[in-house]
Amino acid sequence: MGTKKPERHRRNPHKNRGPDGGAARLLRWLEKKSYSFGQLAEVVGVSKQHIWNIVRGDRLPSLALAARIEEATLNHVPSTSWSV
Repeated sequence: MGTKKPERHRRNPHKNRGPDGGAARLLRWLEKKSYSFGQLAEVVGVSKQHIWNIVRGDRLPSLALAARIEEATLNHVPSTSWSV
């Protein structure tokens, strides 16, 4: 009779995957600039795995990280493109 524990860190993976969602915008920017996940991760101060989880839509960036991504991409991925 186990109760399922809520997944605290998983978010709805589909909200940010549409063509205008943050994950899609970030992936397009990375490809356009030939940037690796590791390069962006170093610039914004997180792990490469964390960026990968964001691009896959498994995670959402915090407000602070979304702002750093916006700055690193020169506003090509605005912090407002991430929805909860």
